Amino acid sequence: MTAATRTNTAPGATPLLRVVATGLGVFRLTMWAWATTLVIVERDALIRATPAWALLAAAGALSLGLLWAARRRIAAALAPVAVLAELLVGGLILAADPNVMERDTIHTFGSAWPVTGTLAAGLVRGPAAGGLAGLWLTIARAIGAGVDPSVAGFLGALASGSLFVLTGIAGGWMFRRLQESEDAIAEAKVRESLARELHDGVLQTLAVIQRRSGDPELVGLARDQEKDLRALVGLTGAARPEQDPADVLRRHADRAALRWDLDLQWAVVTPPELTLEAAELVGGALGEIVNNAGKHGDAGRVTVFIDETADGGIQIEVADDGAGFDPSATDERGLTRSVRQPVAEAGGSVAVDAAPGQGTTVILTVPTAVPGGPS
Repeated sequence: MTAATRTNTAPGATPLLRVVATGLGVFRLTMWAWATTLVIVERDALIRATPAWALLAAAGALSLGLLWAARRRIAAALAPVAVLAELLVGGLILAADPNVMERDTIHTFGSAWPVTGTLAAGLVRGPAAGGLAGLWLTIARAIGAGVDPSVAGFLGALASGSLFVLTGIAGGWMFRRLQESEDAIAEAKVRESLARELHDGVLQTLAVIQRRSGDPELVGLARDQEKDLRALVGLTGAARPEQDPADVLRRHADRAALRWDLDLQWAVVTPPELTLEAAELVGGALGEIVNNAGKHGDAGRVTVFIDETADGGIQIEVADDGAGFDPSATDERGLTRSVRQPVAEAGGSVAVDAAPGQGTTVILTVPTAVPGGPS
């Protein structure tokens, strides 16, 4: 389990990602069907039928497998090995194009199927990876066709190469923008939910106090509290107020759960008695754990259990029903940076219990007496 990053290194099962991956899978299968149909129609133009049909069969099997994975196991559909396999087959198809069919056919062998590899690379690793994938396809095509020193040959190679590279870059850039928009929407939903709860209870109570109280000091206090609460949910530009530690933890976890469409369950036996500084540190780690459950574990449900330890500290157990992993075979540098480090700054420790296919449980133990005193 590693930290979530903006490079999309190991995508998980967000609703947006499922839609994009499924759409890419449908496009990939459609391009394969179109290419196969054209080869059947012009089968008399085949120079080497066996390698041609073998490459089409490999592309078809890959197309069906990736579409199935996009619907069933999104992490497998967009795993780096799947992207590399698609780029390898696509490169072979482009290199084989002038060698398996006559040059006077109305289409290229494989049609537009190889282009989906650049889109997948951009989706998984970002615009730069999409551009590099396009460059690989350009080189593969040049290897198969040979170097044409004429002006027409140079312009043709430049046009096709630019198409591959720009497709990968544009695909990665567009998905990055969509992902950022999804993050903003998830945060807005959290604020909207909190604002609705406050408006139905606390804010209305404070408004009544301001209208009916004859005590100027009480009215002023109610007015200040109303401004602070509205600032909390983004209704004004005022300074952000102090919060209850439990609310801080819930805010971080809820934001991550909304992003990955997780069913987040809470079981609070003992409310966490933490300073706000410690609550922000632990809350950030908690949000990262929930984020990893959706992104890397492909989980559907996460349970957060909070109770008091025997020595008076706070224990936060976060369990998910995801794919799990083998801790001994995993590089924990991301976990150290995003979870262990902030918890350690709050004076606590982290324990991980995970196994492939059995979900992941992360236990945060934090003392209530945090170094540095109250915030």
